[in-house]
Amino acid sequence: MKVGRDRPLSCRQYGELNRPDWLAEMNYTLAEAIERVGPVWLTLIPKAARELEYEDERAAGKA
Repeated sequence: MKVGRDRPLSCRQYGELNRPDWLAEMNYTLAEAIERVGPVWLTLIPKAARELEYEDERAAGKA
């Protein structure tokens, strides 16, 4: 899965997928957020997170 600013799953960095403060601001629980994204998207999140983390490491010269 390719991700980037011009892709549908665009995120600037890995940390953007781990924002519990966003859930709190929208009055969502983690369970409600999981239900909202649905089972298909839920299975894609870990892979997208790994890809973004790797991109960050590569950009920092660590990968």
